[in-house]
Amino acid sequence: MEIVQLCQQYSSFNVDAFTEGCMSDIKHGGNTNYVEWIVGVIKDYCFVELSRNATSMSRTTENGRTLYSELLYAFCPTGCRHWGNCVNGKCIACDSYYFIGQDCLELKLEPPKDIVLPGNASCNTRHRPCLKTDIYGEFKPAKFYCKLDEFKITVNGMVQNGNSAIWPGEYNSAHSISCQIPGQPRNRPTTELAVGYIISIAYDREHFGDNVSFVIYDGTCVTCDASTLTCNVVKPYEECMPTSSTGKPINQRTTHRSLATEKIQILKQLQTMAT
Repeated sequence: MEIVQLCQQYSSFNVDAFTEGCMSDIKHGGNTNYVEWIVGVIKDYCFVELSRNATSMSRTTENGRTLYSELLYAFCPTGCRHWGNCVNGKCIACDSYYFIGQDCLELKLEPPKDIVLPGNASCNTRHRPCLKTDIYGEFKPAKFYCKLDEFKITVNGMVQNGNSAIWPGEYNSAHSISCQIPGQPRNRPTTELAVGYIISIAYDREHFGDNVSFVIYDGTCVTCDASTLTCNVVKPYEECMPTSSTGKPINQRTTHRSLATEKIQILKQLQTMAT
């Protein structure tokens, strides 16, 4: 361990006491289960000992760097023992089959928990395309997946249709990620008020964590509450011009009915004028 060598060279730290304790544990326990933990303790203790002496930290080592720089380069919390490389105090490329995270100690099968959506967890297609949403929480800098279970909000309530998709997500920061949302069909049943997705996150594409509900609606037609998964009609369906997932209006689905209504009104006006 390079950091222990630095510690022995530039401080009064004695690693022998830890070594003897480790050997005793192996002898009495009959296994090496605690060796890895003891190694971590030695490195932590050594780092603390060196950090206490400001003069030592500014001293130039044999490599021409300050002791502080040497420690920063050599010290990672776990030594990156799970397939990672220690670079400037961080484990790089430690994403493995089992472990992820900056210290390569986080289990990949443990998904993010307590995630939340911004704002009111809904998106008005009159304001933006609604093809992506941010999610807030605590996230590891590793590849992850978004699972989206589709549902519809109809005049009779919320209905899940069984459609599901799993897509790679986008890592923004330790507290923010983004998930892509499928584009919405141009034509929908007249009883359908909004569409939504139950979103959950996984690092291994299998073990998904807590979920949140995201609702997509046309604000000209309805108002929706993502917490209750309900919508209220703002305008009668015949007067509402739906929009596509691009945010642009699409052809009104009640054109023929509207024209027929106009013809009847004109005929009534002509009859009134004739009398």
